[in-house]
Amino acid sequence: MTGLPPDSPIDIRALVLYDAHKSKTVENSYKNYEKLCEVLRKEAMPNEEYEFYFNQYLKEANFPTKNEERDPPVTDIRYCILSDVINGKSVDGSYTELCESFGSIEIDKSDHGYWYQRYKDKRHPSTPPEFSNLPYDVVEKIVEECDLFSIVNLRKVSHSLKNVIEHSKPPCADIRIECLEDWVSLHCDKEVTSVFSGPNAEDEYSELCNHDDNVKKIFDALKLAFHNPKLRLNSLDVQTFNYCGEKISRPKKKNERNQKMFNYLFNSLNHKIHVEHCLISSKTTEDAITVLKSLKPGVLEKLSLCGSNKVSNIDRLVEMEQWKQAEHLVITREVPTSIEYFGHFKTFVIEFRFFTADYLVELVDLVSNSSKFESCTIIITPRIYEETIKEVLNLQRNAFPEIYSIPNSNLVLEFMHETNYFRDLANKIKITVQVK
Repeated sequence: MTGLPPDSPIDIRALVLYDAHKSKTVENSYKNYEKLCEVLRKEAMPNEEYEFYFNQYLKEANFPTKNEERDPPVTDIRYCILSDVINGKSVDGSYTELCESFGSIEIDKSDHGYWYQRYKDKRHPSTPPEFSNLPYDVVEKIVEECDLFSIVNLRKVSHSLKNVIEHSKPPCADIRIECLEDWVSLHCDKEVTSVFSGPNAEDEYSELCNHDDNVKKIFDALKLAFHNPKLRLNSLDVQTFNYCGEKISRPKKKNERNQKMFNYLFNSLNHKIHVEHCLISSKTTEDAITVLKSLKPGVLEKLSLCGSNKVSNIDRLVEMEQWKQAEHLVITREVPTSIEYFGHFKTFVIEFRFFTADYLVELVDLVSNSSKFESCTIIITPRIYEETIKEVLNLQRNAFPEIYSIPNSNLVLEFMHETNYFRDLANKIKITVQVK
């Protein structure tokens, strides 16, 4: 025998059999069910799901198996009474029709009258008030005021509350994740709501910190947020590279587990995350690709790639839609000198190794033909003599020191000196569209 839908406050079987007795079609029965859900301030199940239960209950009622009684058990007719109140049926008419519909059960007339009047007066709920009985929009507002870790705990309170949480927008706009070999941490928004999991300099803290529990808590919170399609992030900052360079000895199994959980988190998503600015500080380009492919193309406006190693597999990066549709790029790690990869960006900041004056000519040709280009900053290693750059590009003096016009274009070039040393050598230049 088909059971009742999980988490449904309404006895759907009773409602279906009552509507069928009144010769209602499945479409009209669903409309009746929607009215009930609206009054109860509950989310209605989809039409297709309701139709499944409607057909199953009628089939079991009309064609019972040998092990089933002719009339399936009805546990609660109160919402049938509420349906009559909503539809304007009189108390006597409601009682008579219910008795005809459920002839196998005895309906006490005084009990029926009590519930009918209770619903009609709209003074009492049918069940004791609970947190999950609050209107959906009210619970949604409460959820929005909670931090991510509180929500992970709240969803364990009840199935209905879990349903509300999973359909509400996660309460965070900026997320920062550090997933290192010896350390995992999570920060949500500017109010640092974080759980740290890793060794601490103080032995007393280390004894209190349960590494396994905290790692699970962090990834449970991230999974809850990332799997919710309503998540809207202004920024996502992911760090898998240890800038401190310190590595505290831990069992290899735990070190590998952090990386596996990180990969699973991003690879298990069935939708793309809404992120406007993503900063990835990774020890490998593979980590950057893992994160980048989980982001929604077109929404991602700015991409920042940091770390100590050079960018490998750049051919894979530049073929991703996330790269192609982003407008702003910052790379503070060594990249191959492939100018053509950056022509579609409005702005970009890049560090090139073995950059020559000829590459600079190629870069100027590329950006001067772009309708979207606004500015770029190039960090050059090793340095190039400024006079060489001036000669190759035929730079023309501008009204401002260190700024030169580039002939046959609307561009200007600025030599950016960070110190007074090596002022005849250029290691950082900025090219900008000249505002007229």
